[in-house]
Amino acid sequence: MSAEAAVALDAPIDIESDPLRLQWEIEQFYYHEACILDDRQYNDWLDLMAEDIVYQMPLRIDRTRRDERRFKSGDEIMIFDDNKKRMATRVKRLLSGTAWSDDPRARARHVISNVQIAAGDQPDEIKVTSAFLVYISRMDEPPSLFSGRRNDVLRLTADGWRIAGRLVTGDQSVIASNNLVLFF
Repeated sequence: MSAEAAVALDAPIDIESDPLRLQWEIEQFYYHEACILDDRQYNDWLDLMAEDIVYQMPLRIDRTRRDERRFKSGDEIMIFDDNKKRMATRVKRLLSGTAWSDDPRARARHVISNVQIAAGDQPDEIKVTSAFLVYISRMDEPPSLFSGRRNDVLRLTADGWRIAGRLVTGDQSVIASNNLVLFF
C-alpha cells in the first residue's frame, strides 16, 4: 500500500479530493478480484474479505407491477448468507477435490463494470455498486450466465482494501445452472 493510503487510515476517506484516482484504484481492486476468482485462487480471494464480512444473495422473485417488491420480505430466502468462516469452509471444500459437482472443474470468467463509489457509513469505508457478468463453462453442458449487481462496503485497512459487505442481486429469478459452485 502506498504512503498516501497509509495516511488515509487516520482520516475519513475523502472521495472528493481525487475521485479519478479512487475510481481507478477501486476498479483495479475489482479486476484483481475477478482475475483470482477466474484462476481459482480462492484463498487469495478470501484474503480480500474483512473478518466481519456479510456476504448475501437473496432469492429474486418476479412479481406483478402492482407489487413492486422484488425480493421476499420478512423471512427472506437467501441463496447465500455467509460470513468469513462459512466462506472459508466453502473454499476448503472446493480446494479439497471432494466437490463432485465441480469435477471436472468449471471454467469461469467474471466481468465487472459500472463501478460507482459513494461515501461509506464509517470513516474508513466506502460504498461501491458494480454490475457483474459471470460466464461458467463445464464439459459439454450448456454454459451458464449470471448477471446482476453487487452492493459492497469496502474498508481501507493497513493491508489495503477489504470487502466488509457484499449484497449480490442477481437478475435471474430462476437459476438455470446445475450448481452454484462459484462466488460473485
